[in-house]
Amino acid sequence: MEMIVSRLFTILEQQVGVYEGILKLAKDKTNIVIQGEVTKLENLVKMEQAFVLQMGKLEQQREEVVEQIADQLEIDKEHFSISQLLQHLDHAQQTKLETYQQSLANVIDELKNSNELNAKLIQQSLEYIEFSMNVLTNASVPNNGYESKGTESPTKGTRSLFDVKL
Repeated sequence: MEMIVSRLFTILEQQVGVYEGILKLAKDKTNIVIQGEVTKLENLVKMEQAFVLQMGKLEQQREEVVEQIADQLEIDKEHFSISQLLQHLDHAQQTKLETYQQSLANVIDELKNSNELNAKLIQQSLEYIEFSMNVLTNASVPNNGYESKGTESPTKGTRSLFDVKL
């Protein structure tokens, strides 16, 4: 059992590291979005995808180890929780597991906040782009037409730089 728990701790430590890497990228993404550097953003997204793949592998390994622990403790895998595992660990292991649990929760919470900020910034950028496109595509044409009596025509036209609104 000691070896399996040690393997779980190794996986949890790696997961914390990957989440911290994703968090650093999310913070970098904030600056990149603010600066409007699209090519850097594309590269950053590719790096995020690599982290996500790594996290998927680690999560699969963690689930396998948790199943092994549940089997050894003869606990139903579907209802196995950290609380139940803590009951079967010594004090040092309990402290270590609680530390990993807290670290993961903190990093994930900070990542959530950073992603929400990035989503808002991107939404604002898109709204600005849409506003700019509307200004360009709906530019008002001044009255420059005359009626047959020599008076200006009361109709105003609109000029469009593009045939289709995107």
